[in-house]
This record gives sequence, C-alpha cells and structure tokens, in this order.
Amino acid sequence: MRIVELPGFQRGFAKLPKPLQEKTWYQLHAFVEHIGSPAKPKSLRLKKLPQGNFEISVNMDLRIVFQLHGDAIVLVLLGDHEDVRRYMRR
Repeated sequence: MRIVELPGFQRGFAKLPKPLQEKTWYQLHAFVEHIGSPAKPKSLRLKKLPQGNFEISVNMDLRIVFQLHGDAIVLVLLGDHEDVRRYMRR
C-alpha cells in the first residue's frame, strides 16, 4: 500500500508537536498492517464517512480522514472533530 499525503493532511501534520506526529504515524501503520484482516485494532476507531471517505482516530481529539484509491491510501485531512465536519460539508 502506498500512502499519499494531500496538502490538507500535510498542513495539519506540520502543526502538531513531535509526540503527536509520532502517534499519528503509529496509528497509520497500525491501520495499514491490518488492512484485509478481519480484526481491526479498536484504538483506530475506524469509521466510514460519506463520499468515499474514512476516518481513524489518533487520539480522542485528533482524526485522520482518508480515501482508498486502488493500492493507495490518500490522506486527505488531519484535524479535530470540527475540521472533519467542515471538510464533509464541502
């Protein structure tokens, strides 16, 4: 699986302190390792969103919105609940 970062994700990632950046990559790698597996780690809190988007949790406040395109995970957004709501209203 390839990981493609869009500008919205990159901006959110750049604003995070180093420990949250590391936690973000940890959660992404946990997700990639479990693709196709019937058991997903509950800590990811994977959720299907409208318009082909999905969401996983970094922590209680921080979310990663992504899309699946062929063999690529396209990271669309990294932000809090309100950032996700704003993105989904587009």
